[in-house]
Parts: sequence; structure tokens; C-alpha cells
Amino acid sequence: MNNFVILNIQASMGLIAYFLIYWNFLRPRLQARAFERAVLPLIMVNIFRFLGLTFLVTGQLDPSLPRDALELIAYGDFAASIGALLAAIALTTGSRLATPLVALYSVVGIADLMMVFPTALGAGVFEVSMGAMWLTVGLFAPVIVISHVYIAYRLVLHLRGQTPGAHAQPRAT
Repeated sequence: MNNFVILNIQASMGLIAYFLIYWNFLRPRLQARAFERAVLPLIMVNIFRFLGLTFLVTGQLDPSLPRDALELIAYGDFAASIGALLAAIALTTGSRLATPLVALYSVVGIADLMMVFPTALGAGVFEVSMGAMWLTVGLFAPVIVISHVYIAYRLVLHLRGQTPGAHAQPRAT
């Protein structure tokens, strides 16, 4: 088995495990909450995407990797991290900017996810030493993906004035 196959197995297993945790334990609690309180913990987890800056630390990854690809990956994660931090602060303080910042974070974070995998593949990141960053793909990336899906789902419902449920119901005014 090559590195890429192993990584995909690990990432898939992580995604399945975290989805089961989400579906059985988090979803029932989050759906009972108002939009702001439901998305806040998931956005706060995404603040830790600053860890992507590790791609720029000398000695952490194979030096043969193209620096421009590593910068794109690192700064994309960092931008998503900053967006998550701003959205979390706005949600925590009840700012009127909370919903726009959640939307902005979602766009930046999802764009980063869409860009990072092809960039990493093209640069050969998974074929060389990744050090501890290998663990992020199997342990942290699945959480990021699931949180983005749920945040986007709740954001769309929120913007439509609906709450989650079997048949999304309009919010009580």
C-alpha cells in the first residue's frame, strides 16, 4: 500500500467515526439550539486551523516540496482560522455582524478545502515525509469537513428564516 492509499483509508475512517459521533451525539443537541448557539462550537473548532501554518515551519515537511504550494495550503488554513475567530467573537458578543461573518467564514473555509486537496496532491505532499501533519488529515480534516457542512446547512436555514427539523419550520417571531 502506498502513502496515498493509507492516507485515504485513515481519512475515510476518521470521517466515518466523526460522522457517527456527530449524528448520534451532537446533531440532536445542536438542532435544538438557536442558530448562533448551534454553530458557535463548530466554528470555534475551526479556529485551530492556524495549525496549517506548520506547513511553513522549517524541518516539519520534506524540503523538496514546492514552497508556493505549501504557502497556499498554510495561508488558506490561516485565513479560515482568522475568519472562524472573527465569526466566533461576533457570535459570542451578539454582534449584528455575526451572520455575515459566519457566511464569510464559510465561503473562505470551503474555498480553502476545495483548494487544499488538489494543491497538496499536485505538490506530492502525501508522497514524502509530513511528520506530525499526517495526523491532521485523519484526525482534524474530517472534523473540519463535517463542521462546514453543518454550519452551511444551518446558515442557509437561518437566512431563510427556518429552523432545522424533518420539514424545516419557519422560526417563531
